[in-house]
Amino acid sequence: MPIRARRKPKQEDAKKRKWDVASRWTPRLVEGGFTVISDYFLENYARLEPPISAVEGMFIVHLMKFKWDQAHPFPKFALLAAQMGMKESGVRACARKLQGKGYLERRLRGGRSNEFDLTPLFAKLEELQGKENVAISLDEKTTAEAQDAGRPL
Repeated sequence: MPIRARRKPKQEDAKKRKWDVASRWTPRLVEGGFTVISDYFLENYARLEPPISAVEGMFIVHLMKFKWDQAHPFPKFALLAAQMGMKESGVRACARKLQGKGYLERRLRGGRSNEFDLTPLFAKLEELQGKENVAISLDEKTTAEAQDAGRPL
């Protein structure tokens, strides 16, 4: 029986597998879906002023599970509490704290679950990101000016 050479995977197949969610977790674990979270949020939520606590951050992650597009998510507090392993009163307190810090707006929907608007949080994160970009630009300008002047860095 002749030995057949294995087909070398195409480069795009390898790239696709590299970024595939099931490759990062397992196919079985992502059968029910996955949640997209910004790395910038994960790396910086505690740096905001006022800072977001770890529990409040996890509350936001759970809200994002229900945000599929630009529309605001509207999960029930009871569902969030069950998924977070908290009492409903604790989850409501997280929402109130985030609202008080200016990161979340809740809209009542008349007999239905609240709508959670995270636009203020996104704006604050983008503001922080913009400040960092300005600081990086200033550092680069200072470095370039020092090099032009022949000064050692």
